Amino acid sequence: MSLPKFKAMFAISGLAFGLAAALTWHWYQGAIQSRGYPFDTFLFLSHIRFTDFYDTVSGSSKWNPYSQLAVYLPLTYVVLHPFSWMPAFPGYLLYLAITLVLLFRSIFLILAISLGHTRFAALTAAALLCCSSPFIFCIDRGNIELTVMWLICECVYRMHRGSYAWGLAYLVPAICMKVYPAVLLAMLLPRRRWTLLGISLVAATAITIASMSFFTGSLADNVHQWRRQASQFTTNYVIGNAGMGGTASVWNAVKIIAFQQQLYDLNHDASHAVNDFNAYLGRLLRWYTIGLAITSLYLAIHVVVVETSFWRRVSLLNLFIVLATPAGAEYKLVHAITSLVCLIVTKERRAGDRAAVALITLALIPKKYFYFPFIVTDSGLADCSLAVLVNPMLLCAAAIVLGAGGWSHTTAGKRRARLAAFLRGLACGNRKRRAMAALG
Repeated sequence: MSLPKFKAMFAISGLAFGLAAALTWHWYQGAIQSRGYPFDTFLFLSHIRFTDFYDTVSGSSKWNPYSQLAVYLPLTYVVLHPFSWMPAFPGYLLYLAITLVLLFRSIFLILAISLGHTRFAALTAAALLCCSSPFIFCIDRGNIELTVMWLICECVYRMHRGSYAWGLAYLVPAICMKVYPAVLLAMLLPRRRWTLLGISLVAATAITIASMSFFTGSLADNVHQWRRQASQFTTNYVIGNAGMGGTASVWNAVKIIAFQQQLYDLNHDASHAVNDFNAYLGRLLRWYTIGLAITSLYLAIHVVVVETSFWRRVSLLNLFIVLATPAGAEYKLVHAITSLVCLIVTKERRAGDRAAVALITLALIPKKYFYFPFIVTDSGLADCSLAVLVNPMLLCAAAIVLGAGGWSHTTAGKRRARLAAFLRGLACGNRKRRAMAALG
């Protein structure tokens, strides 16, 4: 059995077992124990199913999305506007059908690189999606994360085929819908594609401004409204507990630890407790942001100097997308599926690869077996589960394993040579730009 096929079967088995265990547990809690939400499901409140999609379409229908709680970038509302011309549920079914077909095709094409255009590759693509908790959760919420995931997968597939320009044609819209896919622009660094990098940034800015021109009111008014909504979102979901129901963000894991420490201090020695806990979290968030900046710099260096495998680079960058974003429900974990697919495709044997596959697989299975009793989220209930703490640990461990594998696979001499080549390319690019400026 080939290594990619083994990793695929291992991941599918783990996901299927984890999903079956969760379904059995939640069925027991609901049907036998007669317990309601959150004990009877690993999804969200059933009476507001698909409302992420409905709310977004509703905001786009009148071209005034930022008059309500809405923080998506403008392109999202332009793309979803045609679905406002039909009834809500049929519109969602059409959107979902289009998205799932495109996403399945992209994942199948990536898997086919190692598994061939076979029935096994198709079944693997379907199983990796359908057995993953965040994929099911994303469908249940009606979130656009699956569209972003498809754009990223298509971008990665095109880049692997050598067509970086076509890849960016998919990545730029993803950036214009949710900013964090910009992390994948780091894939341009090893090839020193500065022109494409600049074009991508300019295009993303232009598309965002052009999309906002559809909205009622002036550009300045819409920017002001968006900033107000983003500030409210930060207060409620980043600093507050509204978004703690399910996520793999390191930030929410930090918040759980801080919250539990605060509870301990209040119960044992109130003199050690923080007086203004939200202000304390705001200070922690600033340090967290600094840590993200440092990690981003290291990751860029790692992609350029250390890691030589295309698929491992993509896997690491997608893990960073999941871990770094300070807010977002469980649907953000769908990008870990992309990381898993990339590791399955990798044919080269490295120590730790199977461990990374196992860790990501564990992160993708439902783990809502225990809830922190004093953390009330936007559901109005204490549905912050142990998964909010465990998933970041699993994905951080997977990222460390992949990073360590990159270091062990190369030598200091080769790293120095790659760094020197990168710096020479950077200097050459600067000379060319100065020469063009002089001619101009």
